[in-house]
Amino acid sequence: MIAGAQRLWGDKGTGAWQIPDPVESFNPLDYASNPEAAGHEFVRRVNQQAAMTAEEAEKLVRPVVDELFKRLEADVMPYLLEYIEFVRAHGKLSA
Repeated sequence: MIAGAQRLWGDKGTGAWQIPDPVESFNPLDYASNPEAAGHEFVRRVNQQAAMTAEEAEKLVRPVVDELFKRLEADVMPYLLEYIEFVRAHGKLSA
């Protein structure tokens, strides 16, 4: 791509692809007063992640992909169409 999809997000894409993940979102500090509960919660989340079906994974990813396509259409396509018209006008691209 000319600009790179990650540039459609102001953080160079580092936050754009953050899919909700039960394990990565675990914060042990939330359980500082009860380490045993922290261990149980972490194991629960690992099991939840391992048992995730393809359909559940798609539900998590779909909003991110849909947003990418919206941004491509709104932010990238106008520039690409302008470039195509410019090249056509200068005889370097056939219809």
